[in-house]
Amino acid sequence: MNEINLFENLADDALKIFNDFIEINPLGSIVLNDQFEVIHINAQMKQYFENDVNLSDNFFGNIFSCNQIEGTKSFCGTTNQCKNCNLRNKVIESMETKNTIRNILWSNKFILHNKIITKWFDITLVPLMIGKMSVLWVSMMDLTELMSYKIEHEMTHIMTDEERTIEKSNFNEHVMDYIKTNCHSGGIAYMVLIDLKTVSLIQEKFGSLWKSDYVTTVFQYMKEVLGDEDLICQYSVEQFLLFLPHKGHDTLSKIVSSINDYKSSIFSTDELIVTRTLKVEIASDYVQKIVKEDILYLDYFKAISKLEQLKENEIYDVVV
Repeated sequence: MNEINLFENLADDALKIFNDFIEINPLGSIVLNDQFEVIHINAQMKQYFENDVNLSDNFFGNIFSCNQIEGTKSFCGTTNQCKNCNLRNKVIESMETKNTIRNILWSNKFILHNKIITKWFDITLVPLMIGKMSVLWVSMMDLTELMSYKIEHEMTHIMTDEERTIEKSNFNEHVMDYIKTNCHSGGIAYMVLIDLKTVSLIQEKFGSLWKSDYVTTVFQYMKEVLGDEDLICQYSVEQFLLFLPHKGHDTLSKIVSSINDYKSSIFSTDELIVTRTLKVEIASDYVQKIVKEDILYLDYFKAISKLEQLKENEIYDVVV
């Protein structure tokens, strides 16, 4: 790169101020001339690439070892793939229209210390006339660590959703197996859908990680409150589903009260839960029905659908 000392070449006080400003700017900055050649790179921009830059070249992709042209004899902007480069297209637009363009989120693969890495930037393009020279100031904020975290976090959420689906499926199978095995003489069971009222507020104020920790802590607390035969699963981000066999209404009330007594050591948890409860009375001849007609699956998911539709804190009786 043939770096130009603008102050010496143009004898303009404004250029020296501009040069100095770019050097102390905490964001990475490069300056392009009207031929799209890089004529200045500040220290922060070099630091983004751990100073693994080729200053003998004049073009961005060559200087920073863009993966599309590294190892070839091509110049940045001359390959067919370069036509799809969003940054190059925005640079051309800004230079031609003389308009500032902000908030360009751009990612690209580079060769850094002989390894292919993906970097993310938030870019602002500012066309300027300094003396008689038309230049483009490219200001770049490195978002690579933030985007890597975000992508990892999103992937964790995807895996968590898959795990929750498996957990719900296992829960449903266990409940239906329990009914098949234990409903010979009839009985009563409760299905309770619990909504955690503070989860959305915690996420809004403190973020997803705090929310996840909070839900996990409440889940562990609920498992300690429940009996050995009781089943629980996380039904959605803010909901738990309980199956409570052989419980009377008084026992149900004590369990719900104990859960509602949970107090977080970190967050205020007023109105912690809302419940929707389905009291399921199983007739003594139900086992014969499910053996003959195989209706348990249909009855079970009808009950789940009804449970989801109940009003807050409603208890509804069904007989099967």
